[in-house]
Amino acid sequence: MNAADNSVVGDEINLRAYWDILLKRRRIVLAVFAVVVVVVLVATLAMTPIYQASTQLLVEHSEYTGITTDFGARGFDPQFLSTQFEIIKSKNVSRRVVQSLQLDTRYRSQYFKARSGFSLSAAVKEWWKETASTWIATDQGGADPAVPEDKEFLSDAEKISQMLTGQLSVNPVRNTSVVNISYQHDNPVLAKLVVNAVARAYMDELLEIRMRNSNYTVGWMNTKADEERIKLQKAEQELQRYMAEHDVVTVENRVAITPQQLTDFSSKLSQAQAKRSELEDLVSKIQSNLQNPAALENLQVFSDSKTLDSIRDKILHQEQQVSELSKKFGPKHPAMVKAREEQSLLRQEKMRELQRLAEGKINEYELARKQEENLMQLLQGAKSSALTLSEKMIQYNMLKREVETNRILFDALLKQIKERSATEQTQAVNVSVLEEAVTPTGPAKPKKRLNLLLATVLGLFGGVGLAFFVEYLDDTIKNSEELEERFGLPLLGQVPYHKFKDASVTQSVARDSQSQLTDSYRMVRAALMLSAAGRSPKTILITSVSAGEGKSSTSLNLARTFVQADKSVLLIDADMRKPRLHALLDLDNSFGLSTYLAGINTSPPIVNVPQEFMQIMTAGPTPPNPAELLDSERMKNLLETLARNFDIVLVDAPPILNMTDALVLSKIVDGTLLVIRSGQTTRETLASGLSKFRLFNANFLGVVLNGVRSGRRGKSDEYGYGYGYGYGADSRSGKDGQRT
Repeated sequence: MNAADNSVVGDEINLRAYWDILLKRRRIVLAVFAVVVVVVLVATLAMTPIYQASTQLLVEHSEYTGITTDFGARGFDPQFLSTQFEIIKSKNVSRRVVQSLQLDTRYRSQYFKARSGFSLSAAVKEWWKETASTWIATDQGGADPAVPEDKEFLSDAEKISQMLTGQLSVNPVRNTSVVNISYQHDNPVLAKLVVNAVARAYMDELLEIRMRNSNYTVGWMNTKADEERIKLQKAEQELQRYMAEHDVVTVENRVAITPQQLTDFSSKLSQAQAKRSELEDLVSKIQSNLQNPAALENLQVFSDSKTLDSIRDKILHQEQQVSELSKKFGPKHPAMVKAREEQSLLRQEKMRELQRLAEGKINEYELARKQEENLMQLLQGAKSSALTLSEKMIQYNMLKREVETNRILFDALLKQIKERSATEQTQAVNVSVLEEAVTPTGPAKPKKRLNLLLATVLGLFGGVGLAFFVEYLDDTIKNSEELEERFGLPLLGQVPYHKFKDASVTQSVARDSQSQLTDSYRMVRAALMLSAAGRSPKTILITSVSAGEGKSSTSLNLARTFVQADKSVLLIDADMRKPRLHALLDLDNSFGLSTYLAGINTSPPIVNVPQEFMQIMTAGPTPPNPAELLDSERMKNLLETLARNFDIVLVDAPPILNMTDALVLSKIVDGTLLVIRSGQTTRETLASGLSKFRLFNANFLGVVLNGVRSGRRGKSDEYGYGYGYGYGADSRSGKDGQRT
């Protein structure tokens, strides 16, 4: 089988499980369905027929470009119709309807009918209204909700007006400007009259709103225009005063010149600073080399001097003459003396030239420094002047803008007043009646078919939902999958649900060897024979988690299936607290297992049951200490002896919940079989019982799921009982009375 097949099978099993739940809880589904349908049907039949009359209006807003505070918006406005709906449902419109139709006098009895008897629906509606109004008052921080509105002091007209406001239904026709107005009442003629009166009252209310709003708007605009005129005059006067005080005309011219001055001063200051910095470095070098003529002469600024170059050439020429004369004459020769004097004069002239040049550079540096200071002062003055001019211009511009703004507002108001006066007769909202209401011929509600259909759907879904919810709350074991998947327990077989008592069940197995019930116990027998590797268990303990799960009937029926398989069987009733086997087989219980373990009987009191082809050891009288007797050495020796004399020894033990009898027996038998009743044993009790078995290291053979209803059987039963034949090859079938 591939993955797709597995998925299909899984879906089929899930759907089958849901269907089984519905079958199991069908009484809940049917009960909820019946209650809902009956209640809705009775309530529908008890309702007073209500008639609905409707009229259609075409509601459009006029084209208008002036300032307006009308309720109708101009151009595309998605809130336009919503606004008109609120006007239609307003108290003013309702009061107009009451007044025009004289509802408080002529039709008063239609709204204040005498109540006869008690109406559950009316009481529920009244309670809901009072509760809702209390919540709203509390949320809005209004008056004390414990003090209701004193409706007794309202006039009949006001009460009817409030009723109309709450009962009107206003709905738009999608993608159109058409509005449906509906009104419901148990009097069809009155329903028609009211809805037509609402349409007329709505149009009258629009006209009154228009006139009231127009008068208010024109008055407001005139008042506002006077205020703006005064503001404009004050602003103009303030501007003129400021211009006169600060000579704004001259300031405007200076504002245009000042930026250029700042730019020029900044440029000249940068040049002066660069020149001063260059001269400062040169003067520093000159001052440091004043005592070193050779170093001073090597400075770049001096080496480029033409005067120095001429003096240097003369000194060089004179040195050459001195050198030539020194070859001819001695040092004191007049020619030599004269030549040296001229050489000395030239050197002195060079020193004077160097000093002159140095002093010139120093003077040039001082001049550059002073020029820089002057330019800096001029720049600071220009900046200060520019700042002052800027402040004056800012104030001037503010005053000028205020004048311009006030003039614009004033001119706009004058224009709007003229437009308003010219168009005050224009209707802001155009309303026309497309279809007047007529007297309804049939009731609008209750809608019997719809109510019945809703009741059917609601009852069905409610019943199904409640059934699944009850099933969810039910934590009992219901099928084999739960045992295998949740608890990991090996399932030896499933016994179908039956409506008979235990005695009837055991008689059914004894009488009909081909029944479905008998087949289920044969399946358990076969599984037991294969449950242990090597050899089949001979001494088998049969117990349950709690009482009433069918362990005694399972023990007896399982013993019969072993007899049908030609096995010598001994069935021991070890439930000395609440013995059952002697009652099922109508045997004497004066002596039994308890008397033997207590030493009253020297040999096991085994009773031969010829009609069952088996032997039984009843429980005997209830002793004060059953657990101690079952945990004795005598009990262990008894089981060993019986295992040698019989093919199968089945021990029916008490439930394991709150008792240790079955637990102590589980240590001295070959295996333990646990009986669980479907729909009765809870997951919690089963888990508790299994934990006790683990503490005693019992050899757990498996589980028999008893009382399985049709549809609860798991996957392991797909090849199980119920095919119409009963394994008739068992040799004991139909041979009652042959065994001694």
